[in-house]
Amino acid sequence: MNTIKSYLRKIDVFGVPYSFKYKNKDKYMSATGGLFVFLFIGVTIFIGIYYFIPFYNRKNYTTVYYTLKLDKTETVNFGESETAFAIGLNCFAGSDGTVATDLLRVDHKYIYHKLEEEYVKNTSMLGVHKCTKHDFYNRYDETFDGSGIYDYQCLDDNSKGI
Repeated sequence: MNTIKSYLRKIDVFGVPYSFKYKNKDKYMSATGGLFVFLFIGVTIFIGIYYFIPFYNRKNYTTVYYTLKLDKTETVNFGESETAFAIGLNCFAGSDGTVATDLLRVDHKYIYHKLEEEYVKNTSMLGVHKCTKHDFYNRYDETFDGSGIYDYQCLDDNSKGI
């Protein structure tokens, strides 16, 4: 038992140093501190293994989200308000020269659900063009060139309600 206590005292990293020597020791180390070191290392190893196994098995993580169905919502119409809407990818080129637009495609679809006897899903593609100052109602002309918004895509027809 004394050998275990002396070993735990030796590995106590939580020992408190004091400004004088006591029994030829520079800091106070205890068996309890050594036990906490073992517990800390054990918990750390357990958590590491627990999270490494799904990573090693390449398990996909999922995002939890909630859906709330409303009886009625307000319609948002970008054409009636002076609200600009731009869509795009803002990524730097990789070391090999690959850019996000080479790997990803952004589709612009308008999906409308209408309740008849059942929900009917209507899908149509939206036309887009490179954004111009006119799409932002010429309000931000002085900051438009430096912002990089001209790389984004704006909708051709803003009249459809969301």
